[in-house]
Amino acid sequence: MKHSLPCRALRKRPMKLGTTVILMVSAVLFSVLVVVHLIYFSQISSMTRDALADKALAVARSLADSPAIREGLKKPPAESGIQPLAEAVSQHNGFLFIVVTNMQGIRYSHPETQRIGQPFKGDDILLALQGKENVAINRGFLAKALRVFTPVYDERHRQIGVVAIGLELSHVTQQINNSRGSIIWSILFGALVGLLGTYALVKVLKRILFGLEPYEISTLFEQRQAMLQSIKEGVIAVDDSGEVTLINHAAQALLDYRKTQDDARLSTLSHAWSQVVDISEVLRDGTPRRDEEIIVKGRLLLVNTVPVRSNGEIIGAISTFRDKTEVRQLMQRLDGMVN
Repeated sequence: MKHSLPCRALRKRPMKLGTTVILMVSAVLFSVLVVVHLIYFSQISSMTRDALADKALAVARSLADSPAIREGLKKPPAESGIQPLAEAVSQHNGFLFIVVTNMQGIRYSHPETQRIGQPFKGDDILLALQGKENVAINRGFLAKALRVFTPVYDERHRQIGVVAIGLELSHVTQQINNSRGSIIWSILFGALVGLLGTYALVKVLKRILFGLEPYEISTLFEQRQAMLQSIKEGVIAVDDSGEVTLINHAAQALLDYRKTQDDARLSTLSHAWSQVVDISEVLRDGTPRRDEEIIVKGRLLLVNTVPVRSNGEIIGAISTFRDKTEVRQLMQRLDGMVN
């Protein structure tokens, strides 16, 4: 004979609080870190490219102001003496090339010496021939490169040529990736700190919630509500200031109170109840008051009031009461059954 599983076993339990919080915070944290990474990477890429271009421009300006370059441009390319100087500076700084040209774009230097005396390849030199510094990415005979151009002037401030410096694009990319690596490690460290913080937050929340999961709290609340509304005794709960926070159906019937959306009625009830039952003493020193007889709206009620404590501190009080007439009738019935 097969035994059917209980409904509770078949019902899928909701995700635990810790798992939910960790997943949600991790998703938000991951999204933020991705956005931050993209923004930083974009900025770092631009800053690294600009820094390399500025360095190349500084070298190009220094060469353009060199007397050796100025004098060399007055001679034919083969006799200028510019090639050895350009090669030495290029190797020292790790450039792909340093090319010096005259105003016709004829090369006076080049890593491949056979190209000296030939026209410069690329339209990105045109702005420099017009006296304007220029930065561009283009491909020449060697490789795709980040290229900077600066004009050369003679003693009378007349333009006599151009200095062009090229940085291999793969070298630029490598510099960017090196900068990117430090950012990635920073982001991973931030993610680790965020996850540890989330784990600590979950622990604090679990302690605040007495180790209960949200669905367990919901179940307990529903069970408590059902229990309070099903018992015949009236139940009224107040907070530490004496304000009514809970009243069950039996209490509403005994006190002839109808619950509405108007908070003023609840405040009135709080005041009236504190006048009838001395709750202040219970809230002040935590002394329970048992089997008190009070008259409310012509009814004789038997009331018990006890304090509610949390971590040793009084946070409110609960009063339970019943119509004493019903109690007497019940006692008479019991006496009749005994006799």
